[in-house]
Amino acid sequence: MSARQLPPELAEQLRALLHSATPASVPPGILVWWGAPLPDGSPGGPSLQQPGWEFDYMRLECGALAPGIVRPLPELLALLTGRRPDGPLPLALARFRYAVPSAALLDRVHRAVAEGRPLRNPPPSIKGEIEVREAFLCCGLLHEQWGRAMPAYRGRRVPFLLTPALLLSNPGVSPPDSVEIDPGDGQGFRAIEPETPLEVDYPGGGAANVALRCHYGTEILQASFTLSLSDEPPAPPPDEQWPLKAPCGNTGTAHVYRARGAAEVRHPLVIVEGFPGGHPADYLYETLNQQATAEALRDAGYDVVIVGLDQGADAIERNAEVLIECIRAANQRTDEPLVVGGVSMGGLVSRLALLRMEHDGERHNACVFLTIDTPHAGSYTSLGAQWFVHAFAPHLPGLAAEAWLLDSPANQQFVLWWLHGGTVQTSPLREAFIKELSELGDYPQLPRRLAISCGRGDGAASERAGIRTLDWSAEPWLAVALHALTGTGQQTLGEGHWFLAAQQALVPLHFKDGVAWDVAPGGQDFYNAQVAAIASGTGCGTVKHALDESCQVPTVSALDLNTGPFSAVPAPGSGASPFQDYACAEANYQHLTITPKLSAWLLSTLGPPCVAQKDADHV
Repeated sequence: MSARQLPPELAEQLRALLHSATPASVPPGILVWWGAPLPDGSPGGPSLQQPGWEFDYMRLECGALAPGIVRPLPELLALLTGRRPDGPLPLALARFRYAVPSAALLDRVHRAVAEGRPLRNPPPSIKGEIEVREAFLCCGLLHEQWGRAMPAYRGRRVPFLLTPALLLSNPGVSPPDSVEIDPGDGQGFRAIEPETPLEVDYPGGGAANVALRCHYGTEILQASFTLSLSDEPPAPPPDEQWPLKAPCGNTGTAHVYRARGAAEVRHPLVIVEGFPGGHPADYLYETLNQQATAEALRDAGYDVVIVGLDQGADAIERNAEVLIECIRAANQRTDEPLVVGGVSMGGLVSRLALLRMEHDGERHNACVFLTIDTPHAGSYTSLGAQWFVHAFAPHLPGLAAEAWLLDSPANQQFVLWWLHGGTVQTSPLREAFIKELSELGDYPQLPRRLAISCGRGDGAASERAGIRTLDWSAEPWLAVALHALTGTGQQTLGEGHWFLAAQQALVPLHFKDGVAWDVAPGGQDFYNAQVAAIASGTGCGTVKHALDESCQVPTVSALDLNTGPFSAVPAPGSGASPFQDYACAEANYQHLTITPKLSAWLLSTLGPPCVAQKDADHV
């Protein structure tokens, strides 16, 4: 792409200035040099929703000049895993001093850009060229909830909880002397004490505006956030939880929801979660309970056992050991046959676990093997999105977690095309995993095999192949263009320039593949939308985007068909799939969406629990 760039000498000067930023030259230890000013604790500031709070916090994390200055956002969100959406709501308070480039320096840079020249007498260091500001942000934090872009508190009585673990600030800064909260219930501010929930009743409405006022000596800072409220009841707590530890050291938990009215486990339906693991129990239950599917299974006599993986991004082989421990635990509790399977990557974990047990001669006692939108023949992660993450992670440290997930062992094992070192390839870990499956027999042979795809089955493409998915322009500072696969040969999927790169022109991503996977029918994900949100959140330039939802698990992969991705799905029993029966969604839905059609098919096809004496031939 042709785009206007900074004069090379000016770009080099700016890189040198930013590289000179250290905790010694920037006393707060945080330099935020891009985007709009952060909320500063003044009354009347913006009321943040949780995604907005997270993004502002990530800007501070990206600006941290050394480890330990700003606690990584993923660590904070991990603290929420054990908290239910109807329990005490933890309040996060972030007060940070940070630096920005001085107005005088910005003026000099802008004049140099306008005149197309380098800085005259450039400063040798950023020291002395900064202004110190203060950020003050608050939010009530909820963990991710299935099917909701915005997590919501479940219920009308909200116990707000001030917890020291979420009083966040520069190292060495004292916590507030006192905190007051105005929950937006018309009764104004009142004191809230650490670790003592303050309960507030909301009679109606879908949201509440909550304000916090903190006292630091004579200084008072104030911030507010919007809390989404829902009358939808949360998932029930598990009736039992079985701790699981595999010989390899990986761990997990079996969250057990017994059949309706049952006092003990008799007919386990064991489902393993997907990538990257670590989801809370209520999230996992709600994923399976779309269209009240989990409740119907329990009414039918199944004990729903959902296996959470503590190291879900680790190699699938290691997490298969965790599932084997769960299968053993279930067989210790009942002699009746099991249903074993998984959602997404969990289907690969369960496939390998059952294969290994059959190969080793160990009785798994499964009469059905069930997978929901599992990438048996590989998943697709937008190559343009992968290129974007790797290109900008060195300059936006908040992307480090995404880059780590892309390179994690599990992702390498199930993704079709992996971008590594600037080259699109099939990961050696995937090749080894496919070989292991093949050597073990590919699929378990004893249970009946059932599969679901969250994509359509008519083979129709979801959009025009090769569509431009991102156009981000803030010239001369940066310009980025991303494209979907054309499926017709060599193409450029990612290109652009970025003034902070050693060479402003970023190394473009070229690739030749015969399949337009982005628009293939199948379960969808939001990689392109996430990339666009990151670009928009920088506050730099203009962002245009398309194909926000693209194919993640092709229908042909979820059913492991021996046909092309744009062919109509053959009828079960045709020999095109290793599954004896399967179903597709009516349209291309978000990955792991259980539609009314899919729920009805699952319940009728699965039928009542297997009974040992009637189905002994399956085990």
